Amino acid sequence: MRPLLIAVIFLLFTPIVSEANAYEPIPYEEILPILEAYNQSERMEFEVIGQSVQGRDLYEVVITHPDVDVEEVKEFRETMQVEPTASLQTIKDEPDFHVPILIIGGIHGNEFPGTDAVLELIERFAFAEDEETLAILDEHVLVFNVVNNPDGRELGTRQNANGFDLNRDHVTLSQPETMVNIDMIRDWNPMVLLDLHGFVIYDDDNPGLIEPTTHPHNPNYEHDLYLKWAMPNAEAMEAELVTNRDQYETDRYRNMQGTYIPYRDMEDGWMIIHRFLHRCMRITTEYMVIR
Repeated sequence: MRPLLIAVIFLLFTPIVSEANAYEPIPYEEILPILEAYNQSERMEFEVIGQSVQGRDLYEVVITHPDVDVEEVKEFRETMQVEPTASLQTIKDEPDFHVPILIIGGIHGNEFPGTDAVLELIERFAFAEDEETLAILDEHVLVFNVVNNPDGRELGTRQNANGFDLNRDHVTLSQPETMVNIDMIRDWNPMVLLDLHGFVIYDDDNPGLIEPTTHPHNPNYEHDLYLKWAMPNAEAMEAELVTNRDQYETDRYRNMQGTYIPYRDMEDGWMIIHRFLHRCMRITTEYMVIR
């Protein structure tokens, strides 16, 4: 059931695409008031988890069923690493086990749809009462890094204020925004990480991109076991996009035949993704603009 729910979560922020010149991203200074308004929900908590190079706040939002003890969720995720057999039995005995999913928006500052989609997701899961939303909250803890690169968002740049591409900094760990991601990954040990980007089109018939990561550079990681789960999830997301294409505003997306999955569609593959090395199902998504 969980792989299907992962695909559903992805589709809940599937963009309603419009013309680029009609798209107005949410200004950084409006994000805090939005989060404060959403924080009226008993399902949601948020806090400042760090600052950017220029001193702008980065926000962590956690949404789950109000009865869930999120500290117990974190502790159990740590236990799973050292006592896997006992943890499997615990999961069988306790069907209310909750899986953390980490969603990062806006690691590239001028790829605005990532953060805007995160805000739509937060609103949905904080307040919606439909069966699908409640079913997801019954099994998951949703954790958001709302705007990973606030300086880039303000400056309109891919890089942060120091000129670093944060998406290439998770080994060097030279930037404060990167350390926020690392701290969140260590803190939650998420089962799945969705990294929301924007604007990539490799193929007019297959716009956007979903990438569950390609072969790692470290031969000790058993990539074939990982792909057993990651590729079906990527293809389930693709199938849902096609199923819902009549909801989109432009012909490009109404006529889409699929989306671009580099592991499957690119001869040279894509690139190793740092979060995979944490045993996390890590998926990059690239889409156009949202209304």
